[in-house]
Amino acid sequence: MLSLASCHSVGHGDNVIVLELLGVGKTLLAVSLGLTATKAGYRVLFTTAALLIATLTKADAEGKLDDRPKLYTASRLLISDENG
Repeated sequence: MLSLASCHSVGHGDNVIVLELLGVGKTLLAVSLGLTATKAGYRVLFTTAALLIATLTKADAEGKLDDRPKLYTASRLLISDENG
């Protein structure tokens, strides 16, 4: 937890995956990490996996898929929640 709070993984571009049972606080942890990263000066985007997929699918259908990934790569930290 202290390592996540230091934003070391954000600064180095590391991936962090939190998998656990329902109701143990994964979303709270993700939001806390996002707020901490924002306070440290990083740009953060929080989305759900379903919304990310729906947005990319729609962009593909409209022939605009080349522009969409920029939305997700502009942030230093992308938090994708509700991946189950």
